[in-house]
Amino acid sequence: ALPEESLVAHPTFLLHRGKIHTERGEHADALVMYALAEEIFVGTGDDPGRAQALAMKGYILRFQGRYAEALAQCEKAVELAGGTTDEERMALALAHKNIGLCHFRQGNLDNGHAALIESA
Repeated sequence: ALPEESLVAHPTFLLHRGKIHTERGEHADALVMYALAEEIFVGTGDDPGRAQALAMKGYILRFQGRYAEALAQCEKAVELAGGTTDEERMALALAHKNIGLCHFRQGNLDNGHAALIESA
């Protein structure tokens, strides 16, 4: 495990740890990592980092069938990510994809289609 000061100084480590939990199917643990990362990003004023954490949380929530929560997380990620850096573009693509898939699962085909086009 990484020392606490390393995690606070580099919250992207938490995003990576969350992704590992996601890949293992440990969704509750992944959500904890993403929430911790988001909290640190909020504290440091890092909106692009927060957007990444939100989009990743939205991915897990969508996978769990928690579509309204996933939409809220991803819509906030879209608001925060400017799209100028690679990380922001990745967060935007993931957020728009999740938004589209959530809309599809809820029967909102037009909104889903528009969001998926936006993710490309």
